[in-house]
Amino acid sequence: MSIRHLWAAVLSLLVAPASSWAFGTLDGDRSRWPNNPTFRLGTMSRDVPADAARTAIRAAFRTWQAVQGSTLAFIEVQGAPDISVTFSDPWPPEYGRFAAGVTLTDRRNEVIRGAEIEFNQANFQWATNDDPARTDIEGVATHEIGHAIGLGHSFFRDATMYWSGGDLALRTLSRDDERGLRYLYGAGGEGTVCDQCETNDDCAGAGVCLGLEADRAFCGQPCAGGCPANTACFELQNGGTSCAPVALVCSDDAPADIERGEYCFGAAQCAVGGLCVPTDDSAQCVAEGAVGFGGTCLGDFECDGG
Repeated sequence: MSIRHLWAAVLSLLVAPASSWAFGTLDGDRSRWPNNPTFRLGTMSRDVPADAARTAIRAAFRTWQAVQGSTLAFIEVQGAPDISVTFSDPWPPEYGRFAAGVTLTDRRNEVIRGAEIEFNQANFQWATNDDPARTDIEGVATHEIGHAIGLGHSFFRDATMYWSGGDLALRTLSRDDERGLRYLYGAGGEGTVCDQCETNDDCAGAGVCLGLEADRAFCGQPCAGGCPANTACFELQNGGTSCAPVALVCSDDAPADIERGEYCFGAAQCAVGGLCVPTDDSAQCVAEGAVGFGGTCLGDFECDGG
């Protein structure tokens, strides 16, 4: 088993609670709804029948509500809601034209007080079936509802809360998504590598809460039996070992300098001249302007070779 060394300033055992981020919460804390939130469906997509869009979004709410071990439930209303859902055209430029959806939340003192979910009608075509040329309403809704209830982005590619995606796969929550929900609305205590923590009690088994980032902490897990993909076994400053991410960060907005060909989990994590490109089951940094996986170009970059 290969064991790597970590600098004392980078990885240490936490001995007191600290603000954090992992499967991802919005502020690196336990900001959540104090009661079961209400929601209202506003303007629907012009690309599909309104009833079909509403059915898809309601299904996304039910997906989160069905997670075992969570107390969270949703109530649909016709009056003023806690969570509003709408398709927007025009699309505010500050949101970014390539964002399929955006969720704005009002959070104070670790309490979520309101949320607005907006779908990008101006730059996307939407569907409720498996149309590869369009973006799936239910899948994106499931992701955005995750933000509305307090979750940020996940380290894991198979998670609904991974930073990029828009197909039917987002409809199905991963174990990481479910752990994140129970961290906010359940007993917690089951965190694995890159799951948010405040103390060791938030981590499963003999896992420890690691101060990987300046103001955010994440669970590790014992190295015995091997470490998950894109992680490695590191020696801890305080003694012992733990699995931790090779990138030494877990949040998608944390500064990183990931080399080309290595796993990435955020839009701006690659080294200069690189771009994080998701694939069906992974993601890696590639050169800007290179032909993307599957032979398509990404973003506004011109493809090399014509």
